[in-house]
Amino acid sequence: MKPLHGVRVLDLTTFLAGPLATRALADLGADVLKVEPPTGDPTRAGWTGEGEASFYWQTLHGGRRSTVIDLSGPVGHARFLELASGADVVVENLRPGVTARFGVDGPSLRARFPRLITCAIKGFDEPELAGIAATDGPVQAWTGSVELMEAWCGSLLPMPLQAGDIAGGAAASQGILAALLARERSGSGSHVDISLSGALTQWLAVTDRMLTLRPPVTMVLTGSDGERFLVQVPLRFAAPLRLVLGIAEDVERADLAAAAETAAATHPAAVWLGRLWEAGVPAAPVRPPANDLPKPPWTFNGEVPEPAGPPPALGANDGEGWL
Repeated sequence: MKPLHGVRVLDLTTFLAGPLATRALADLGADVLKVEPPTGDPTRAGWTGEGEASFYWQTLHGGRRSTVIDLSGPVGHARFLELASGADVVVENLRPGVTARFGVDGPSLRARFPRLITCAIKGFDEPELAGIAATDGPVQAWTGSVELMEAWCGSLLPMPLQAGDIAGGAAASQGILAALLARERSGSGSHVDISLSGALTQWLAVTDRMLTLRPPVTMVLTGSDGERFLVQVPLRFAAPLRLVLGIAEDVERADLAAAAETAAATHPAAVWLGRLWEAGVPAAPVRPPANDLPKPPWTFNGEVPEPAGPPPALGANDGEGWL
C-alpha cells in the first residue's frame, strides 16, 4: 500500500508548479480529483494550445481523475463545496484573488472545514509583484537565474528547465506532507502558502555563483566513435582524470580542456567511461531527454511503483465521489 492511500486531494491547479505537486501526491497514493473548467485545462494541448494531448500533459496529469465544475455559478460552487467537505487537501495555483472571488479560497474553505489542508501556489511574495500573472520566465528573471545563465553561457534567457515552477511544485508537495503530519498530531488543518520566487531563491542560494564548475572542471568530450560523454572533476577528481587520460602533470589548467579533447579522440567513449568509472571519476554518456513517461523516484519497502496511467478525459469522473 502506498503511503498516501486514502488521502483525498482536490486539484484546482494548472500549468506546471501545481500539477507537479499534485502529481507527486498521486504517485504517493493519494486520490487526486482534478477540477477543470468547462473548456478544460488549457495545457491539455501543450503550450501552443493546439493539437492532441501533449507529452507535457501526459507526464503531469496521469494518476488522477477529472471533473468539470463551473465555479462561477451556484451549482458549480455547491458541487465544489460538497467535494471539499470530503477532501483532505485542496491545492490551487490560480492568479491571486481568483479563488476568493469564487468563495473557495483557503480561509473560506477552512472556516467551513477545520480539518482541511489548503495550499495556494503563487508567483511572488514581494508586494510589488504579488498580483501579477506569473510564469516561470519572470520568476527566473526576478530571482537572478537569468543573470546566472548569462554568466555561464552568454545567454540572457531563462534556463530551458522551468526551475521556478519545479522548485515551487517540490516545495508545495513538501508543505502539504508536513501539514498532513501536523494534522495527525493536532487534529486541525493548515493553510500552506508557496511562492515560486521564494522556492527558487532557496535553490539559487546553493547554485554555482562563482562559476567553479565551468570548463575545465566540467567538460563534454567526444570519443573516437563520435559518442559524447561528460566528466566533472572538482577537487580531488582532477588528478585521477589526468591519470586516466594520460595528461601530464605540467599541463596548465588553462590547457586542460584542449588536452582532454585530444586524448578522448583516441578511444571510443565506452572505453573511456569504463576507465573513468573504475578510477572513481564522475562521468556519464550524454543522452537526449527520455520520451517515455517517468517512474516515481521513490521505493517503499523495496516496492518499485509503476508509472501512473494515462490522464483522464475531460470530465471523465463527473458526478463521482471520493474513492
